[in-house]
Amino acid sequence: MRLRECFLATPSSALTKLTVVLRQDYSISLRPLLILAGFMAEPLCETMCFGIIETLPLEVFQNIVSYLDIGDEARLYSTCSRLHIYGVPFLLEPFTRNQRAMLWALRHDDVALFQCCVQAGAPLSVVTVFKTKKPEPGVNKTGETGRPRVRSPKRLSTLALSVRRQSLRIFEHLRACGVSFEGVAPAALQTQLRALMKRLVSPGRLGTLQALAECGFLSCIEAYTDRDTAWPLSRAIVAGASEALVRLFLQAGADVNAAHEHRRFGSIAPLSASILTSDASMNQLLVHHGAAYEPSTLHFRPATRPTRHPLFAAVRRLAQSQVHDTSILEDCLSHGCCLNRTEPRVWDRGFNWDWRPRQQFSTPLLEFLDAIPSMTGTAAQKQATLQNLAFLVERGARTPAAPDDVPGTLIQATTPSCLELLIDRWQLEALNNDHFFAIVTILVEAGCMDGAMGRIMRRYCRGVRNRDPFFAAAWCGWRRLVDLFLAQPGVDPSALLLHLLVDSGTKEMAAVERLLVAAVDHLLARGADINASASPLGSSALHMLCTVYQHPTPDTMWWHRSPYQEPVVEHRRDLLRLMMSRGADPLLRFHGRNAPTELVQYLNVADPSTRAWIKKVGRTLCEVASVVFDGPVAKCNVRFGGILFLMVHKTGRRETKYDETYE
Repeated sequence: MRLRECFLATPSSALTKLTVVLRQDYSISLRPLLILAGFMAEPLCETMCFGIIETLPLEVFQNIVSYLDIGDEARLYSTCSRLHIYGVPFLLEPFTRNQRAMLWALRHDDVALFQCCVQAGAPLSVVTVFKTKKPEPGVNKTGETGRPRVRSPKRLSTLALSVRRQSLRIFEHLRACGVSFEGVAPAALQTQLRALMKRLVSPGRLGTLQALAECGFLSCIEAYTDRDTAWPLSRAIVAGASEALVRLFLQAGADVNAAHEHRRFGSIAPLSASILTSDASMNQLLVHHGAAYEPSTLHFRPATRPTRHPLFAAVRRLAQSQVHDTSILEDCLSHGCCLNRTEPRVWDRGFNWDWRPRQQFSTPLLEFLDAIPSMTGTAAQKQATLQNLAFLVERGARTPAAPDDVPGTLIQATTPSCLELLIDRWQLEALNNDHFFAIVTILVEAGCMDGAMGRIMRRYCRGVRNRDPFFAAAWCGWRRLVDLFLAQPGVDPSALLLHLLVDSGTKEMAAVERLLVAAVDHLLARGADINASASPLGSSALHMLCTVYQHPTPDTMWWHRSPYQEPVVEHRRDLLRLMMSRGADPLLRFHGRNAPTELVQYLNVADPSTRAWIKKVGRTLCEVASVVFDGPVAKCNVRFGGILFLMVHKTGRRETKYDETYE
């Protein structure tokens, strides 16, 4: 009573200051506000005295309520029916506050407040949200200040919001009233429903989705969106949906062969999702309702992981399994799946990837190798990985054969080889791991190289692995791989040396790397002949390299426009010095031309930049030849301006004359 008399005797200005002070002290509890109103918080009931509220000045009550959040205000009015009658006009009278109260009711599943908002004039199917746009900082182009703050209303569906907030009681009330998704623009409604279904199809909300499906939500959403949004069967299975929920999806009309986009797996079919995450009973349920192991071909962009096909999902699960259980894969094969099927996929570019076209493919064998979780797992997991890989290889799993690996040509293979994929992911140091090397041995002995042995020989002799402290581990693993290659029947070490030298010459390396030099010396020690006619054309490595240097390649055709011009030239000169120091003979003839004449035969038609670096490389070739063959060479004249090569051997007269000047 004293507090009421104090308020009645206090001017309105002082009451406003008092309400501000109360707002600063107000946290979550409504006790200060209720004390200010003139009654205690404990005896809140229907029989409490309302005379104190009636004698409270209206402006005092408005000032107090204006500092409350819409949720706290609605919670205050719900404490007592008399207080609700007294304060509801302030909550529901302006349209903006009415809509805010409606949003609060949808958020907290308050059916009574929702009905009050509707009775006060709010539409039943649509709620309007007012957002304030911030003005642009500074001034605009005309020199005026930023545009004023504007209020842009956004219409949302109450049915969609009740599902998004998991307000099942309001959802049932709206369904009983016959509310649908009308009143919202179709484009905006599809966006809202798409976000709604993404939120519902998650591991923590599958129970709510099942309860909504039992209430008819899936059939209600079908007419306002596409099939992928209405029935995300694949995403629900990946999230861990039960068989009961899957049956509800199928009863609502979900397509068991429709592929859905998943954030982790890309485009994935329901059967593939079941193979990855569920048991055999889920697979049998989907197959019983018409799920196909061979889905129809769709033209879509290459995915990160092509798990849309059930066979690819089966091999991924097989790679991550810790037991030797191939029942799922055998089930796929028994239904007509091809173990060497190709699917579009964009492979990640590793550190040493060559330039490749954007359209790439994958096979079940590559998916298995890519899905191996770790090389340092448990003993059971390692044994299961080897047994499952051996099963795939025995059943004929391969990758598509690559084009002929001609030295000096850039192979634009759309599918990487097995070893390229493994080494790019785990690096050369992983070859020192016995488990990793056992996997590599199975692939090499099974002939899964796909003609890519030359690409492997040239790709991994560069980069940071050539510097300490990586060199020792990288060279140990690299030598182990080279020895494995040489142990295979029909492998010529001279051909490997040819690939290593010629193809490394097309790279934009700053210098001859340590790993390349060590690999050349190791192959020479294992019986390789650097002057052998091992190229497909029948020429030696040095002659083949000079042939390659005549023509620009895709990775060096713009070298004269880049700052790497001099490093490339220095690398090629160092490579020639390396070959000549290891016994390469520049006087060996092929089709009537030796290495120097092969290098400069197209000099007349070359562009000026190419002509300049060919002269530099050719000068290095002749200088090195004059030093290396100081004993057996009787005469060596080198002149660049006009170019003159005259080399005569004592053991047999072999001379090359080329004298012509190019400006």
